[in-house]
Amino acid sequence: MLTLILLLFTILISSLIFIFIKWAEEKNKYWSKRNINCLKPKLFIGNLYEVLCGRKNISEVQQDVYDAFPNDDVVGFYDFIFPRLLIRNPEWVEKVAKNDFSYFVDRRPPLKHVKNPLAVNLFSMCGNQWRVYRQKLSPAFTTGKLKYMLDPLAECVNNLLTLLESHAGEEVDMKETMELFSMDVIGSCVFGIDPGVTKNPNSEFRTIGKTIFEFTAIQQFRFAVLTMLPKLAKKLNFTFFRPEVVTYYCNIILNTLEYRKKNGIERHDFIQMMLQLQSKGKLDSQSTDPADDDLKTDKTLEGDDVQITDELLIGTAFGFLTAGFHTTASSMTYALYELSRNPEALEKTKREIKEQVAVHGDITYDSLKSMTYLEKVLKEALRLHPGSPSTMRVCTKEYKFPNGLTMLPGDSINIPIYALHRDPNNFPDPLSFNPDRFDETPTPGTYLPFGDGPRMCIGMRFAMTAMKYALSKVLLNYDIQLGKTNETPIRMAPRGFLNVPKKEVNIKIIKV
Repeated sequence: MLTLILLLFTILISSLIFIFIKWAEEKNKYWSKRNINCLKPKLFIGNLYEVLCGRKNISEVQQDVYDAFPNDDVVGFYDFIFPRLLIRNPEWVEKVAKNDFSYFVDRRPPLKHVKNPLAVNLFSMCGNQWRVYRQKLSPAFTTGKLKYMLDPLAECVNNLLTLLESHAGEEVDMKETMELFSMDVIGSCVFGIDPGVTKNPNSEFRTIGKTIFEFTAIQQFRFAVLTMLPKLAKKLNFTFFRPEVVTYYCNIILNTLEYRKKNGIERHDFIQMMLQLQSKGKLDSQSTDPADDDLKTDKTLEGDDVQITDELLIGTAFGFLTAGFHTTASSMTYALYELSRNPEALEKTKREIKEQVAVHGDITYDSLKSMTYLEKVLKEALRLHPGSPSTMRVCTKEYKFPNGLTMLPGDSINIPIYALHRDPNNFPDPLSFNPDRFDETPTPGTYLPFGDGPRMCIGMRFAMTAMKYALSKVLLNYDIQLGKTNETPIRMAPRGFLNVPKKEVNIKIIKV
């Protein structure tokens, strides 16, 4: 009897495994059935084998797929078992991201089903909920608000200069240094606290923050389960963020909100604007600066209003941490690295900074706005080293591309930012660092470091202002030289979701 039970159990398990394998094989035929070229995927992991093995970054893997079919407007890509349509044609990129945006309003939230405060934010919202909240949040990033944000930002920059002063004449790991600065900026300008990260790299805010971005084998397993088996993960209460991370950041925001409400404390930072949004239902905005036009949204929105709960404030602040920490730090690191390798561009940048300080008396919002070459340096660094490999959109209603390809509701679109930036058809001599290429506006659909269209990064202008401020202060006070122990070229960390340097990036700093 026992033997029979074991036999039946073995047959059952074998049958389930067989069915599961057949199901995965069928998934891998999705693009071939639709006559879309793609590189052959592996069972269950799709085209991510090189990433999971630690051999390549996701950007490099997507570029391999992109380059394999140079004559195609679109190619197929498999993210584990999920098919994504990877767009190569810049005109089609513009259709998806901007011109035909109403068909691709949503991003695919990777942790859509997770029920904790950190998952409730602008980045994960869909449809009208996203539209309404985006409209409410946009005034926080207008020119007038950005000018006020220079006060807490200045404190962070001064702490950065103090740190660099202690290492004058030495080689400094700019990757680590700019990560400390970036964490300080987010703590101060977004969370409304002084995390003291630059002064104390081992602070709790920094230590716990680092765990968010670690993509260890355990994190890979978590991500795979959440991605491939979301319903099972939901039933098991399986989350990507560890409980202590959720508790820590929730407490920071709640304590800050309670303290400010109780004591009537006001400060020029993001959390203060969120308090105003919560109490008044809107943010004051008298700005008429033309630069604010890209923040405008449709004011004739339909659907339910968005209640500004403490949970939403927590999720929004955490969203800015996850979206802005590594991308800002890496962009400044890459910019200094490229400048140290290009003396002519470095000298031109330093000369412009000195000229604008002489005109304005100091580094102010207006002087930063006038530093056009520094902005081109950052743009070129972001072209060569964009913070994100790609951006995702989901088809929300049936759509037909010019070649007749029909996208169905639920189909995923992948816009490969890194590959588009390094395509010689979009940027001649794409691997060279040439800020002057931004004397002309890039062809639409080819340059997307912050995304494109209505769902482009809402914090883009704040990020650019923060980076320009920090770099201008550093270059005003220090000369820089390329360190002797760097990888050339810099390799990206193979695991993870962002284009972060794999190893330290050493720059020698010399006091002016």
